[in-house]
Amino acid sequence: MKLPKSLTTITPLSKTIALSMFVIFPILAFCFGMYCQQVLDLGYTPQLVIQYKYIKPSQAPLPTQSLSNDSSCYTNSDCPSGYFCAAMGPIVYNSKTKKSSPLLTCHKKGTMVPL
Repeated sequence: MKLPKSLTTITPLSKTIALSMFVIFPILAFCFGMYCQQVLDLGYTPQLVIQYKYIKPSQAPLPTQSLSNDSSCYTNSDCPSGYFCAAMGPIVYNSKTKKSSPLLTCHKKGTMVPL
């Protein structure tokens, strides 16, 4: 079916109507969506309220005491049962040998190692 030329011709009036629809309809849809969301929010009651409570630690963790000053080790197998081998204090870098030398000592398991 062929339409008459008067119905398919683009006129300044049709351009104005198309441009106004292109601008007005999205704005109206946004306002309608905001209104609908406000209506939905009026009937909403939160089902779960989460409250956070700060719990003060009873005691600060204490650094561990090494087994003895002479208890140097290289692996965990060098330490007695219930102890592990860890670096204590700063790691010193020797520029001549190009190696680092940490002080490895035995520490009780479950405790912090002082740096």
